[in-house]
Amino acid sequence: MTDFLSDGSEIERAINNTHKIILSLKNEYYKFLKPRVKADDYGGYRPTLPIIPEAQILFESTNKKSVRGELEILLRKKIIRQFYVDLPDFPSERFFMLFHDYIDQFKSVGSQLATDFADKVLEKHLKFIISETELKKFGFNDENIREMVQMHILYITENHSYHIGLPNGTPFTMSVNSGRREIISYLKRCPNAKKMSVLSRNINDSLYYGEFHFKSLLGIGVISLQQARSPLDDKVSLVYDPYSKK
Repeated sequence: MTDFLSDGSEIERAINNTHKIILSLKNEYYKFLKPRVKADDYGGYRPTLPIIPEAQILFESTNKKSVRGELEILLRKKIIRQFYVDLPDFPSERFFMLFHDYIDQFKSVGSQLATDFADKVLEKHLKFIISETELKKFGFNDENIREMVQMHILYITENHSYHIGLPNGTPFTMSVNSGRREIISYLKRCPNAKKMSVLSRNINDSLYYGEFHFKSLLGIGVISLQQARSPLDDKVSLVYDPYSKK
């Protein structure tokens, strides 16, 4: 696991502040990941390579206005890769991995089709939306495309196009929803709860501890933090419930 950590020299070579934040969050990722989760509980899958929500980048940034532009630079330079996560209650949120981690995630699936997709598409096609026509130009037929949809490499969108996702990423999506629902439900029952009580929530159906979800919800403004003189007295409140029916 330590092989995947970013050392100080890598952080020093970061090309912008958002890049530094991403490398720092990459190192923190394993602190959030529960160590005793059984792979069988998640269909034989555990994410071992760091996934960075844009919400956490925003939470850590001191200049939120610069984040989007700096992310675009990192995407164009193939330092990071954006991918689709099926979270309809959070439609504008983005998720990233370091580019080489994302490629490795595909190749670790053990599917030749996933490996071919990484080699043929990901190295050349930088957008996270791809058309059926483009897929066929890369040599994938209708059966290949259907199989990649089943593997959550592709998500069907409009006009014969697809979002590029995370292979076998359902457990990650389930974990994000479970963690966020638990924290939001708790804050609806206990307004202005102490931060430590929120962080210590036991989220059974998540690969991650509460802090992973807490930082994301703060970053996208679903919850707010009221800081006190002592961090032990910091309080958290719910700004809005994205799961409530319109």
